[in-house]
Amino acid sequence: MTLSTGCHSEQDKYNRIQKLANEKLKQSETRILNKLMQAMIREGLIQYTYETTEENVKLIYITPVKNVKITVPIENSYFLGQLDIGGRITVKKEGSTTHIHTPTQLIKELFPKVDSRQLELLINELEDSVKNDALALTAEELQKDLYSGIGTFEYLHRQSSNPEFSPLVFLEQSVIEGHTLHPCSKTRLGLTGEEVMKYAPEWRGEVNVQPVAIHKDISSFSTVKGGPTMTEILLKEYPAIELGMKRQFKELQKDLKDYEIIPVHPWQFEHIVKRYFNEELKQGLLIPIDMTISSQPLISFRSLAPHNRRHHHLKTALNVQMTSAKRIVSPTSVWNGPVISELLNIICSQDPEIKEKIHFLSECGGGHYRSHRRETSINLEKNLSALIRENPEKKLEKGQIAVPGAALINTSPVSEKVLSLEIIEKWSIERNVSVEAAAVHFIHEYSNTLIPGLIHLIVKHGVSLEAHLQNAIMIFENDCPKTLMIRDNGGIRILKQRLPVQFQDGRISNKTNLLTTEAVDLYKMFSHAVLHNHLGEIIVGIIRETGISEGLLWEQVTEVIQSTIDSIKEDAAHCKNASQFEQEIFGPVTYLKSLIKMRLSDAFTENVYINAPNPLTRKGNTDEVTICKNQLA
Repeated sequence: MTLSTGCHSEQDKYNRIQKLANEKLKQSETRILNKLMQAMIREGLIQYTYETTEENVKLIYITPVKNVKITVPIENSYFLGQLDIGGRITVKKEGSTTHIHTPTQLIKELFPKVDSRQLELLINELEDSVKNDALALTAEELQKDLYSGIGTFEYLHRQSSNPEFSPLVFLEQSVIEGHTLHPCSKTRLGLTGEEVMKYAPEWRGEVNVQPVAIHKDISSFSTVKGGPTMTEILLKEYPAIELGMKRQFKELQKDLKDYEIIPVHPWQFEHIVKRYFNEELKQGLLIPIDMTISSQPLISFRSLAPHNRRHHHLKTALNVQMTSAKRIVSPTSVWNGPVISELLNIICSQDPEIKEKIHFLSECGGGHYRSHRRETSINLEKNLSALIRENPEKKLEKGQIAVPGAALINTSPVSEKVLSLEIIEKWSIERNVSVEAAAVHFIHEYSNTLIPGLIHLIVKHGVSLEAHLQNAIMIFENDCPKTLMIRDNGGIRILKQRLPVQFQDGRISNKTNLLTTEAVDLYKMFSHAVLHNHLGEIIVGIIRETGISEGLLWEQVTEVIQSTIDSIKEDAAHCKNASQFEQEIFGPVTYLKSLIKMRLSDAFTENVYINAPNPLTRKGNTDEVTICKNQLA
């Protein structure tokens, strides 16, 4: 469903949307400003003092230079260090006090004497994030009142009778917030406003992927061992591609056997392929096929789902900067994706406990341009490349819904409630318990579906997945979390010494530092992705809406983690590794990825972590725990 504004022309439509977006700009400036301020404080990039006034008002004071004081009012703070900013941020200097309205103002006040190219880039990215956040809020506004008087899951089940409707896609495109921790969550440098509306997931538009035939002499392809290639998969799922190729190639007097296929995002084809690969196009080494694949954009923007719940998802290259990096697909990713899928499949075949708890979405194959020709302004190999990934909905049973983690912290356009809270309220009514008891039960069940398999994978096999809200998909059945699915093999850490013997031969490329010799790196990945950027955000969202004790919810997470470690310890072969993980996870700190520090140092491909509080070592109110457990008994 493409959003409609009731206008008669595309230009009228864009003008009206831009007007609505301009009305959202102040709201977006505040949203991104507060996210930036929080990141600066949590990542320790600035020195500050904290005070609670006699009126019980909490304030943070920052003095970037002499005789300048920035004041940040704090409404709430949480176990992991998240902050709710409770009003205007002000700056006092030269005897007067003024409000800070924008992220750019804040950067200039915090770093008035720093002349840095990285700061200039960050300011540009923040301003773009504000602009696109306003567009996203406009898309959200236009969806209101389209669905009414029905629950989200009920709506999705009803629509599922249409084979072209995907509940997963619907939920992914309902995510407005994006990255919860990064102030540049809506940065889309390189796209115009019209292009954002055309290709961004929240606008629910069509993305017509361009298949491009590429000669085998200038390409490199990978596949899961013994599995079909990306070309073979595409030709099987889209027979019209093969028919079109046969007609074209006959006219061009080319041999089909000499070519493979790379799916290309339409923006990438128009702006990058036509411009930088003109030589190969003229020589017939690249041949655009006279048809397109109709698809829908997912949360990650450049990952696309077809109108068939069984067909593979496409991860395309897009030379557009989002958060801190351009979303191209490197040759290393093309190689490692299928190889790591093989590794995970081997682990599942050897470890029934992991196979039962997690379904790894295989990156079945990929390909990229390969040539000695060089282009100074862009990396050609990374800009004509793609991966093909298993569809999460392919193996779902009747009544199951695939829910991306990020959808749980966003407002559903159907119910106009935060989705996790909508589920909790439904549990409360159906089970005749308080909302608090339902929330406790929800977090326990959700944690028990999310966490155990990930810990087994770390402790027994030395693999830590980046299971944050964007990569984790939870399968719900009867409104309850049942199975975890994980996608994207890029953000992963593997401990060399625990690799199965099949992977000791150097098959995994370490150009992106996937491999490590330090076990603590596995925990750091788990800490940031699972505790901070997954459970932490779900829990804070529930607390903001209900006022439930945070300690009560974190206690459920602690209980699941402890019971998982205890069960692994029963096997003498893994007892030592389990004890080591236990010591780390119940230690004094957790680890938070320092996203702004990484951006300012231009080291966004290297993980930089800072210490953060550990919510697993704080206890909830004993009476509250007893009351909730009694209700659920």
